[in-house]
Amino acid sequence: MGDSLDFRKKVLAYKDKHSLTFEQTGAHFDIAIRTLFLESQDRTLCDA
Repeated sequence: MGDSLDFRKKVLAYKDKHSLTFEQTGAHFDIAIRTLFLESQDRTLCDA
């Protein structure tokens, strides 16, 4: 995602809070599923 770190964290938090799949989250935010998966594996989101 070319979006801010804050936005990326919120997207992944929304996914977890609502128990959504990558497909459902991607459709909700109009973001590619692969991008969401890669961001979920990104350690900088956990460290920040």
